[in-house]
Amino acid sequence: MTEVDDCFKKRLLIKSRPSRELAGKSIRQAEHFLEKAENYLKLEDVETISIYLYYAFFHAARALLFKDGIKERSHYCTLTYLEHAYIKSGQISENYLNILRALKESRQEIQYGFIIDNTLDLDILKDYSKKGKSFIKEIGNNI
Repeated sequence: MTEVDDCFKKRLLIKSRPSRELAGKSIRQAEHFLEKAENYLKLEDVETISIYLYYAFFHAARALLFKDGIKERSHYCTLTYLEHAYIKSGQISENYLNILRALKESRQEIQYGFIIDNTLDLDILKDYSKKGKSFIKEIGNNI
């Protein structure tokens, strides 16, 4: 059994009706979070930028699930599905998944960690912001 199969078995991913409408809403949400991140880039607020960038990438990825008729109940399983359905087939660059994982780890440390030890510096986050625009556009063009 693959990890994505396990996510379905545990009902952390649930098959539903494909929805381009929900996919579109998720893309708009991704764009909103990216805009917020870019505003905080001006303030050099690394922690807030990290969180907003994570949600920008996450909502773009989530749009693909809506398009495919899948509801998610787990951020981990969303990334697992993205890897299984889109990265391994070469439809989306693995670089985007690596960024998403790095941002997820950073967000978890910021929101749930006891010590803020964010390994993502401002230059990395600026680069992720640029790549976020590309990722959201690529996903938006495919839904």
